[in-house]
Amino acid sequence: MGAAWMCWVIAVFNNMSGIGIINIFSTAIFENIKIKGAQSALTVKQENYLIGLSGLVGAVLSFWSCTYFTRRQIFIGGHAIMSFLLFMVAYFIDTKYSDGVLVSLCIFIIIFQAT
Repeated sequence: MGAAWMCWVIAVFNNMSGIGIINIFSTAIFENIKIKGAQSALTVKQENYLIGLSGLVGAVLSFWSCTYFTRRQIFIGGHAIMSFLLFMVAYFIDTKYSDGVLVSLCIFIIIFQAT
């Protein structure tokens, strides 16, 4: 019973990590940052392409992360890094630094997929 409960908790928190919001609303996130006055070297469409490419890169890297790290290291370390990156996204949105938001989101997605 304990293992089933833990699997349920992990699944709930995995969905609450923010990955769905990022994938669905990334266009709106980047458009709203630009409306606030942020400058970016890329268009919103190019930024969305990089978000999608990050998912692919993370899925490919997951093979190696499972090979070299234990489950506990992947789970705890990955979630700690992801929480830090979400704080960085909020900071960069507040400071209107669009490229920082993009880099933080891309690394977040890579870590999410790799863990």
